[in-house]
Amino acid sequence: MSYRQLTDNEITILEKQGCEAENWNNVLVTDPFHSGRYRQVRFSGEVKIDTSDGTLFLHDSVPVDTGIHQCHIHNCTIGENVYISNVGLLANYSIGKEAVVRNVNSMIVNGPTSFGNGAELEILNEGGGRTLNIYNELTAQIAYLMVFYRHRPQMIARFKKMIADYAESQTGSTGIVGDNAVIQDCDTILNLHIGPLAEVSGARHLENGSLVSTKDDPIFIGSDVIAENFIVQSGSHLTEGALLEGVFVGQGVRLGKQLSAENCAFFANSEAFHSEAVALFAGPYTVTHHRSSLLIAEMVSFYNTGSGTNQSNHMYKLGPNHQGIYERGSKTGSFAYLLWPSHVGPYSVVLGKHHKNIDISDLPFSYLDTDGDASVLTPAMNLFTVGTRRDTEKWPNRDKRKDAKKHDLLTFKLLNPYIVEKILRGIDILQKLYDEADSSQKFVQYNGGSIKRLMLKMGIKYYQMAVKIAMGECLSYYLKHISGDADFADIKKVLISKEVSGYTDWRDLSGMIAPGEVIDELCTRIEQSHYSSINEIADALIAIHKNYSEYEWASCVHLMEGRYETKLTEFSREQMLQVIRDWKENAIKLNNMILKDAEKEFNASAKISYGLDVQGSRDADFENVRGKPEENSFISNLQADSEEIEKTAEELTDLIANAG
Repeated sequence: MSYRQLTDNEITILEKQGCEAENWNNVLVTDPFHSGRYRQVRFSGEVKIDTSDGTLFLHDSVPVDTGIHQCHIHNCTIGENVYISNVGLLANYSIGKEAVVRNVNSMIVNGPTSFGNGAELEILNEGGGRTLNIYNELTAQIAYLMVFYRHRPQMIARFKKMIADYAESQTGSTGIVGDNAVIQDCDTILNLHIGPLAEVSGARHLENGSLVSTKDDPIFIGSDVIAENFIVQSGSHLTEGALLEGVFVGQGVRLGKQLSAENCAFFANSEAFHSEAVALFAGPYTVTHHRSSLLIAEMVSFYNTGSGTNQSNHMYKLGPNHQGIYERGSKTGSFAYLLWPSHVGPYSVVLGKHHKNIDISDLPFSYLDTDGDASVLTPAMNLFTVGTRRDTEKWPNRDKRKDAKKHDLLTFKLLNPYIVEKILRGIDILQKLYDEADSSQKFVQYNGGSIKRLMLKMGIKYYQMAVKIAMGECLSYYLKHISGDADFADIKKVLISKEVSGYTDWRDLSGMIAPGEVIDELCTRIEQSHYSSINEIADALIAIHKNYSEYEWASCVHLMEGRYETKLTEFSREQMLQVIRDWKENAIKLNNMILKDAEKEFNASAKISYGLDVQGSRDADFENVRGKPEENSFISNLQADSEEIEKTAEELTDLIANAG
């Protein structure tokens, strides 16, 4: 960029238009320079101005000539065709081309700053000990390792050092406003980095943060937002009076409607409105929409908060030291309450108020309700509900992230190896409880919950269904890619060739499912300084995530060999056929159970409050609002799924039975 000083004639024109400068020699411009586009501007420090001869459109419809009006500009570089108007003080910023800055009281960088990078969040445990250091490219997986792997202090020290190095690389005394960004109608903006195409409209106070906006997925910050010490990744929206202090916002997140959040992290596609959040680790797809809900000192993911949900994280002794976990897919009903510390397993539902510490982490798909003062636990019942199936189908379709680089790594599959291992442990737990219970007992006790003795066998039955479905799904996936003229030896050879060393102890790293052995190896490599930057660790996690299907197959092989007490190399034709038959029978049975649950959405109880005023209009009113069962897309898709399972099972049965 070739800058020059103003000519005497240009200075004269500018002064006639109400402009002034601390020193005109420090105002540098490029050619062509259109002096008529600068009015009532005070220049101080060194100011560099690129050509301004174009037109921009405010609110996509109101044309304005680019230029600068009614502003104080201090130590700034102004890009090509920028529109700046009515800014009390714009200091120490580099403004990208075709950006808009208007009606802002002050927009300042007041010294060396890392723009939120390196900020420390006291997350999950308000008493400290789980500090999360945030940065522009933080992922849910790296955050998980930092927060939950405190038993590996050397690794945590390496994380902190690498994030500090990253923050140092972002540190400077000049802020950036990216190309085509819009900042308008705001009060105070202090030490803020603003990426390209970001829009900040009506914010009240933004301090020490980064808006990591991209051209593919811009950020929007709306009216009355107050945020300090924060980072917002691409595609996210903060609106309607969100109040944030020490908050990380991942990609595709929506926060607003007076949400209050302090020392929290919200990862991909989360939504939080009205609520209050403190020390919250909100994994991907966390949702809270109700004014009376409090999420405090907890980790959640793929989670839906009922209205009035609450927790207690201290007992007025040593302070707020307690923490809690809702694993992926969990939900709470209205006014649900848990006493921390507690741990709820995957895809479970918590109803009512529980004043005991609960640990049902190895009993997934459970219902936890109350009967008087007792916490009543019903294992496996959430496996065959419409809500669970609908959730797992809707999440991939509701991924708002448009950025080419998606930071959080997500495994959506319902019966993944992590869940299957939980189910297997659940079977052992329920069987042990059943074996040890007296036949006269109505309830048995387990980790703070009471289980009806008669439900123990039922829970085992449903868990066994899920295991058979998981094995069959995995085996059928690989069999479908084998040629129809292969003999049985060739079939086994193909299956064995895909096997990786057996993996157990699977983990859910806030959305990413991976074998514990692989994660522990990664942690060791971090401790041994194998990686020189935090982004190299992110790349290593991506490589693990890409290998998920192979790890899953190894886990499936391990499961099948354990169930049939036979190595895969020695599997008989009948054993392989049995896996397929079990899958077909149980997958279709599960679908039918879910369909039966879906029928409740169309029964007489569901139609209460429909058909007002006109006698006999209830059914017509209901159908015009909710539709008919046979027209419901979820129901028709589930029926189609059963038909596809039937067809695939027949084809695979023929493949195995007729193989030479």
